Amino acid sequence: MADRKDVLPAGGDLFTQMMGKDMNDTPEVDIEAAKNGSEGCETVSGAPDTSDFRAVQDQPDPLGALFGILLARTQVDFTNYRQDTLYRRIARRMTVLDIGDYDGYVDYCRANVGEVDALQRNLLVSATWFFRDPDQFDTLGRELRTALKNRDAGAIRVWVVGCATGEEAYSIAITLTEILGGIDKLAKRNVQIFATDIDQNAVAFARRGLYPISAAQDIPGALLEKYFAVGDTELSVRPELRAITLFSHHNVVRDPPFVDVDLVSIRNLLIDFTPALQEHVLSRMHYAMGKGALLFLGTSETVGEMGVFFKGRRGAEKVFVKRRGMSGDLSVDPPDSANQRGRTDAAAAPTSAEAALVAEMSLARTVAPNGMICTRNGNIIEVLGDLSPFMKIRAGASTALNLRMLIEPLRIEASSLIAVATRNMSRCAGRWHAVSLPTGNRVRLQVFPYTPTRGGETHCLIAIDARFDEEQDVIVKNMRDEEHRATHDALQHSITELQSANKELMTVNEELQTRATKHRAQARALEAVQEDLGIGFFSLDVENNTPRWNKRMFEILGYDAQTHIPSLDSLLCRVDRDARDRVSTAFRRALEHGETFAVTMPVTKADGSVTECVCKGHVRRRADRKVSQVFGSLWRIRTPDDGFGIAQTLASGSS
Repeated sequence: MADRKDVLPAGGDLFTQMMGKDMNDTPEVDIEAAKNGSEGCETVSGAPDTSDFRAVQDQPDPLGALFGILLARTQVDFTNYRQDTLYRRIARRMTVLDIGDYDGYVDYCRANVGEVDALQRNLLVSATWFFRDPDQFDTLGRELRTALKNRDAGAIRVWVVGCATGEEAYSIAITLTEILGGIDKLAKRNVQIFATDIDQNAVAFARRGLYPISAAQDIPGALLEKYFAVGDTELSVRPELRAITLFSHHNVVRDPPFVDVDLVSIRNLLIDFTPALQEHVLSRMHYAMGKGALLFLGTSETVGEMGVFFKGRRGAEKVFVKRRGMSGDLSVDPPDSANQRGRTDAAAAPTSAEAALVAEMSLARTVAPNGMICTRNGNIIEVLGDLSPFMKIRAGASTALNLRMLIEPLRIEASSLIAVATRNMSRCAGRWHAVSLPTGNRVRLQVFPYTPTRGGETHCLIAIDARFDEEQDVIVKNMRDEEHRATHDALQHSITELQSANKELMTVNEELQTRATKHRAQARALEAVQEDLGIGFFSLDVENNTPRWNKRMFEILGYDAQTHIPSLDSLLCRVDRDARDRVSTAFRRALEHGETFAVTMPVTKADGSVTECVCKGHVRRRADRKVSQVFGSLWRIRTPDDGFGIAQTLASGSS
């Protein structure tokens, strides 16, 4: 059999994907399908040629135009996401839309905001489940119990980054509640779990705390009874857990981090980032963590080059503790080495890295006697000199150290100066502002971008200069500032109106989600009837590439529902070779032309038994007449054991 990479175009064949279990990584689905009995079968081909798209990958900025469209529509910058993953998911959308030219797909996105939203959903994977990797959750429970054992009775703060639809946040809430002694003990401890995600739809789903009944299989039985209300078609998280778990929309790359947290859980998110973005995010996690706080990562993730700032726990591979450092920055204790054993800290000589850091800070204080060192996003990581005249804490504002704390003339200008300075990697000075301060009546900012000696993302040294000037100049500047403030107030009013409109849209979206939940419940009831009748059921949501088989489908084809990953290849492998082309053509015409079909086909299981079956397919169309879903059923006509199938069963029942 030819290697699958030689058969499929970029993005994979649509008909191979349509029965795949994980639509976020087509090559892996194909490999798993081959492991479960697809050897010796031809791959169905015929997807559009996307070779032009593969050529685009060699250009200096291949996805720049598409990133710009996504940023304008979704406010999410995908520039530092892993390129190979993005290529696969973009190619998949091109295949679904039958667009083989990358430039053509970019033009299509410019004209169709719905496709931009669909692309974002494909790029932001919200796949998770309760107690994902149970062994790691057991380890986390042990480490949390040890960390909380000797601490005071103060607030316990947890930040779950990239919470998706909430299963992991509630899993951590349950783990913490068990450590504290049960749900009745929550009232005695101030527990706060902040669960954040960039996907607003996922956050809204998580906030409701309602999950399909199938999610119960991932939850240990004892915990299911204690922390969930189980219904016929869904299960509900207990109100006590929902009360301590606060879900919110948050961009971990851009938005200010939470502070003084005892546990940060960021699992299966870093693997989608480039190394530079991983380091940037982990730096923010380090800033958010309090003394002795824990960091919980996913199975395929590690702290990498940031290991000097996070200490691994013995016997806890994916749990790390924050190392002690200087002020709020990412400095660490000198690492132990063989030639330092037996020496005291006072006698140990400073390392070259420490010496470079000391020289760097000395130079910074010389350039900016009064100033600060901050990240590109304005988070302050080092304060130089006395900044009290230039900063103000406002009621209701975040207590995190950020440039938003600067006084009014400087606060508005600071972000723009940082953007220009980091783009050009050169000094950028602001204008002199009229103020009334003990240090002067004129003040300005100077921004110096630089790369820290330890490496990592670009930092900015900001110097705050103050001086006294003639009163007449101050009066003129005050008049200009009044004009600027009036303009700013008008813009702020517009922003408030837009936010109000956005809240209304979120309300409408929640109503649509409620209707969708009811429809899913009805679909599950229908599937239950089909199970009783021995009918296999399959479906494909074309727009979102979401396939499903019911258990009877696995049984008729002779596959294990727990281990086998469905695909059209594995279905065709069970069909007699003479009927295989006929079945493949039926699926293809249903998807491309919206044609229903009914085909009779012999099905041969792995043990050699042959069953005569009927496969019927139907389609559902959108308003623009394009196919949005392919669904259908598969049932036996007769079996080799008793020559009696569902058709005869129904006939005898009616008689």
